[in-house]
Amino acid sequence: MMKLRKGDNRGFSLVELIVVILIMGVLSAGAVASVSAIYYADAERAAKKITTMMTTARTLAMTEDAGEDTAYIKFKLWQEDGDFYAGIYFCEKSGETWTETLKEPASPEKISSYRVNILVGPKNSIDSNRTQIDGDNVAANCVEYTFKKSSGGIRKSKLGNLAALTGESIYADIIVSGSSSYKLIVVPATGRCYLGEEL
Repeated sequence: MMKLRKGDNRGFSLVELIVVILIMGVLSAGAVASVSAIYYADAERAAKKITTMMTTARTLAMTEDAGEDTAYIKFKLWQEDGDFYAGIYFCEKSGETWTETLKEPASPEKISSYRVNILVGPKNSIDSNRTQIDGDNVAANCVEYTFKKSSGGIRKSKLGNLAALTGESIYADIIVSGSSSYKLIVVPATGRCYLGEEL
C-alpha cells in the first residue's frame, strides 16, 4: 500500500500562475495582431483590384472599335449581400435601346468581403461629403464610371440611381477602408486611377 506524504498535496505557486497568465497574454496579443493584419490586407487588396480594373476599363475604352455615340466601356463597382463586386461592361446602342454586356472578367469579380467599406465623393472631399456604397440603398448601391474613347477620360460617373456627374464634379475620390484606409484618385481628364496615400 502506498503512503502519501503531507508535503505533496500543494497547489500552484504564485509564480507559476503569473507565468501562465503572461503566456496567455502574449498568445492573445498575437491573435489580435493576426486578425488586424487580415483586415489590413483585405482593404489593401481591394484598393489594388479597383485600381487595376479601372485601368483595364480605360485601356479597353480607347482601343474599342466603336464610336462614343453608339458604344462605350463602363466600370461598375457595387455591393451585394455585404460583399463588393466589380465588372467592366461593354455598352452598345441598338436603335433606341442600350444593352450592357459584361466584358471583363467573364463574371463579376469579388473585390472584398463585408470587412471593407467603400466610400466615394468629389475630389478632395471631406468625410461628410462622401457616400458609402450600400447594397440596401438604391441611391448608393453602386458607382459607375464610363470612359471616352478619344482620351480615356471620364465621360461621366454615377452613384446608384442618382443623376450622372460630368467634368470636374465626378466622384474622383474612392476611399477603401478596413483596419486601414486607402484613397484612390480618379483623374477626370485622363480617366487614370491611382492609389493615393494610406489614410
